This record gives sequence, structure tokens and C-alpha cells, in this order.
Amino acid sequence: EKDEDEEEKKGEEEERQDEQEEEEEEDYEEDSQDYSEAAQSSLGQASATSEADEGPMYDLEALRRKLDEHEVSWPELTGLGMEDHLSRAFDIQMFWYFEARDRLNSLVPEVAERDFVPMESVREYPANWPQWRI
Repeated sequence: EKDEDEEEKKGEEEERQDEQEEEEEEDYEEDSQDYSEAAQSSLGQASATSEADEGPMYDLEALRRKLDEHEVSWPELTGLGMEDHLSRAFDIQMFWYFEARDRLNSLVPEVAERDFVPMESVREYPANWPQWRI
């Protein structure tokens, strides 16, 4: 009787293991099918057969179509205020430069409102020097 009970238990355990393995295989197949469907729909493909027929060139064409349909959009530029410049200053000298300029502009509004005329360039080397001497 003990041998028969042990054999029944072993048989039941084997059946449970087989059922679990079958369920895992079904889950794996469902997951892989869901993944392939999602991949196909993201590329706008109707079926995987045409992809297999045409090979890598089909992927290239699908990518080109997707890129052609893409619309580039950039957000509006945000204006940087004085606080933004000051918080991004590289070092304390740069910070004080922006701070002094901001204080001057707020104390003397005429300075802030005037039009700046470009200055003449200052050459590093005299214009009459030959190229080999530079």
C-alpha cells in the first residue's frame, strides 16, 4: 500500500509539473506574440509576412516612412533674465560683472536704453606683417 501511495503521489506531482510547464509555455508564446504585434503596430505594419518576404530593406523603408511622417517641433524660447545669468556665472568675477552691469542699468536707465555702436576691431598682428611671421 505504501508503495502504491508513493507512486500515486509521484504521478500527481509529475502531472502538476507538466501542467505548470505547459502553462509557462503558453504564457511565453502569448507574450512573444503580444510583443511582435506591438512591434508591428508601432511601425504601422499589417503583417509579419511581408517583412519576411522583403528582408532588411523593408525595415529601412518603414523607417524612412516613419521619419518622413515625423513633425519637428521646438518649444518657444524662454528669455533669460538677469537672475538666470547671475546663477549661471562661471566664477565670482563674472558674477560681479553681470551684477554691476545690472545695477548700472537700473540706476541710469539712459545707459540701458542707448544703442551700442560696434567698435573697430583690434588686430592681434599688424596688417602689413607677412603670413610667415604670424
